[in-house]
Amino acid sequence: MTTSDTQLSSPRLDSHTASHIGLRRELNEDAFRSTPSRGIFVVADGIGGHPAGEVASSLAVEACHTALARGRGMAAAFAFAQKAVLDAAKQDPKKHRMGTTLVAATCTRDGLIIAWIGDSRCYRYRQGVLHLLTEDHGHHGYITQFIGNPEGAAISLESRSLQPGDKILLCSDGLSSYVSEELIRKRMQIGKSAKQIVTALIQDSLDEGGQDNVTVCVVRVTR
Repeated sequence: MTTSDTQLSSPRLDSHTASHIGLRRELNEDAFRSTPSRGIFVVADGIGGHPAGEVASSLAVEACHTALARGRGMAAAFAFAQKAVLDAAKQDPKKHRMGTTLVAATCTRDGLIIAWIGDSRCYRYRQGVLHLLTEDHGHHGYITQFIGNPEGAAISLESRSLQPGDKILLCSDGLSSYVSEELIRKRMQIGKSAKQIVTALIQDSLDEGGQDNVTVCVVRVTR
């Protein structure tokens, strides 16, 4: 299992991200990248049934994160990710139509900005209530919008407020498809640290059979 975590000396954000291959897959097609000191968090899930999903997700995460770290907006960051995946696909016929979901969040003093495409999700937990902030681009397991789509990638953007005590969750569908929102809410409620919550949620996914790769990122706003 791969992980990334930090607790800033200035305790504004406590974050942890981890990814697990699951119990049934031979390859982890999820990817993530974060820079908590900048409030940047990115998760992707290579699309099953398409070639080179692990390549698409890795390229998209790196491109999106790089753009955000350079101060670009979400729309520009996702366009950068789209170009990176399409360019790689053009260079190798075996990667034709490779694709990935992508969800990204920036947590700043001005609030939360999220962007997504596909069915990777973002939730906000506040005062006992779990809010799903994203809407899946797809139905019945079929993704209708994705990074790498030669016909274009239509992303969604939202902004929300942040306040002390809020907890933000980004995840691949290896969590949301197998673990109930009520259990997710419970974990967010009782977890005392981002790492504790992530560890518990990944174990919940494995307890449900570990059918898919699972990636979970939790960010606690501590002040």
